[in-house]
Amino acid sequence: MTLKRLSLALGVAWLSACATTGTTENPTKEARQGWIDAIYTTNDLPQPLPPCLANISPSEIAAGRIVEVSYWSSRKVIYKLAELPPSMTASLHQAVEIWPESCAAGKLSRLAEVRTVSHSQSQN
Repeated sequence: MTLKRLSLALGVAWLSACATTGTTENPTKEARQGWIDAIYTTNDLPQPLPPCLANISPSEIAAGRIVEVSYWSSRKVIYKLAELPPSMTASLHQAVEIWPESCAAGKLSRLAEVRTVSHSQSQN
């Protein structure tokens, strides 16, 4: 009986060690590995403007702070609009960690970090 309890306790400890403890703004959504496919300026924006860009100032858009990120989800590629945080700079095809949101619901996706590997490097 003691061996059974010990193995159960070790199993629970092992599973809890696998859990991540990262902090995010929205812990209910999973972060995804994605790539920056486009950096928008005022001339490049889709028309009509999607709901998630309605409250973004033209100066933020002109500064190249709005990006399109693609990531794989099951068997298809998903595209999301995101705003670069002020502390981040990014370039085309750079790998990022994205917390997806629904643009149709008026929410921009968040970028958690810019990774050092670009999309072109990851394919080699």
